[in-house]
Amino acid sequence: MKKKSDISFRDAFEELLSFGGKNEMAVSSILVHTINPRFAIWDDKAAVDFFDMEIPKDGDSVERCCKLYEDFSDNFYAYANSAEGAQLVKAFDEKFPSADIPDVIKVAFLLWQLESLAN
Repeated sequence: MKKKSDISFRDAFEELLSFGGKNEMAVSSILVHTINPRFAIWDDKAAVDFFDMEIPKDGDSVERCCKLYEDFSDNFYAYANSAEGAQLVKAFDEKFPSADIPDVIKVAFLLWQLESLAN
């Protein structure tokens, strides 16, 4: 994969798909998030349990997978920017005041924790 700071989810997804032939939603999103933190990190449980979405299956088209990621990202950022998302960030900051991590990671972490508590 070429070094690029303007990588898209599709770029990463297609590259990883060419290596293993599997829909690597989470790995693709982690890769693009690492390069550009504005990208949400895909999480199967959050997609299904929190945003009521489907998880793509191996063999689904690139277009379908990219659309699902786009929908997940839209849902994630709408939540992260909501009053409830702001409360999560505030709670995280109060508990871990010296943590120097982006708000998006705080929200993702806390959503993951909320999912674990619910199950």
